[in-house]
Amino acid sequence: MKHVKLIKFIFFLLLFTVLFTCSKNPAKYQMPNDPRAYTWTVDTLLFYQHNIGWATTLNRLWGSSPRDVYAVGHCTDLWGEIYHFNGEKWNVLKEIRSVDKYYDELVNIFGFSKNDVWIVGNIDYGIGNNRRMGNSIIHFDGTGWYKVFNSSLDTTYRELTSIWGSSPDDIWFGGCWGDMYHWDGQTVTQDTMPFDVKDYMAENRLIASIHHIAGFKDKGLYAVFTGVRVKDDIERDYLMQHTNKGWVFRDSLNSYIDIWMSPTGRLYVANFYGVYEWNGSSLTPLFTDICAWAVYGTDDNHIFAVGRESWTGNGGVAYFNGNTWHILKECNLPEITYTDIWTDGEEVFVTGIPEHYVSTVILHGKMEY
Repeated sequence: MKHVKLIKFIFFLLLFTVLFTCSKNPAKYQMPNDPRAYTWTVDTLLFYQHNIGWATTLNRLWGSSPRDVYAVGHCTDLWGEIYHFNGEKWNVLKEIRSVDKYYDELVNIFGFSKNDVWIVGNIDYGIGNNRRMGNSIIHFDGTGWYKVFNSSLDTTYRELTSIWGSSPDDIWFGGCWGDMYHWDGQTVTQDTMPFDVKDYMAENRLIASIHHIAGFKDKGLYAVFTGVRVKDDIERDYLMQHTNKGWVFRDSLNSYIDIWMSPTGRLYVANFYGVYEWNGSSLTPLFTDICAWAVYGTDDNHIFAVGRESWTGNGGVAYFNGNTWHILKECNLPEITYTDIWTDGEEVFVTGIPEHYVSTVILHGKMEY
C-alpha cells in the first residue's frame, strides 16, 4: 500500500507541474506533422504585467542553436524580462534584471554565439512629468549581461529597434528618429544618414525609424528606414545601402517589412504582398501567396517566410526547399500573426501573436529523417 500511495503522489505531483507550467499549451493548438518532413509542436507563453494585469508580447527571435534560443519583445514589467529556450522548455531570463531595472521594452536581438548576444531597446526613468526615455544596448558575454551604451536621456521616445553585425567588432544599431549607431569593438558612435529626419516626421504621424538591418560579411549591408514625408504626408519605406561613401537611398515604397541576406549576398524582402528579392534596382516577386512579416533561412535553398495567409487570414508559414515555395497548411493557426522566425536548418522556431494579445505562440519544428 505504501508503494501505491507513493506512486499516486508522484503522479499527481507531475500532473500539477504540467498543468501550471507556462511553456505548455493552454490554448490547446493542435499541430499535425509537416509534409515537408518537419514535426511541429506549439508552446503558448502566458505572462502578465505585475499590478496591472495586461499581457505582453514576444515578437523577435535569435538563437545560437536549438538549445539556446531567445525571444524578446514588449516586456512584462519595468525589469524587461525575456524568454530563453534551453532545448526542453522556455524560461523567463531573470538575469536581465541585474542590468537595469528600468527597461520598458526589449525590441530586437542578435548574436554571434551562445556567449555573445546583443539586445536593443529603450529605458524608461520616472513617471508622469518626470518621465525620461532613451535608447539602450545590452550585451551577454557568457558570464553575465551588462549595459554597453545608452544615449543622453530626454523626454522624447527614441528607442533602438534594429540590430545586425558581421562580427563582434562590426555591429550596427538602428532606431527611432533615424538614429544609426555603429560598434567597432570598443565604442559606439552615431553614423550620418542621407536624410534630414525632420523631413520624414509629418505632424501627428509615426516617428521615423530604422526598423530593419541585414547583411552578410563582405557581401553587403542594407537597412530599411520608415518615415512620413512632411511635404506630402505620405508614409514610405526606404531601402538604404551602405557603401564606401556611407548610406545611400536605393528604393522607396510602402512594403519593406523585413529583410534578410543569404550567404551568397542575395537580399530577400518580406512585405504585405509576399516574398521578394532585391535585384539591385527593383524587387522581383518570388512568392505572393502570403502576407509576409519576416523572412529568414540558412541559405538560398532553405528559406522560411511567416506572417498571415492574407491580410485578414490565419497565421501563415511558407517554406522554400530550393525548388518551390509551399504554404505549410498545418501551421495556419486561426487569428494569429506570425512575427519572426529563426532556424539552423534542422529545427525552426516561429513567434506568433494572437488577435486577443494575451499570449505569445511559438511554433517549434524539427526535421525528420
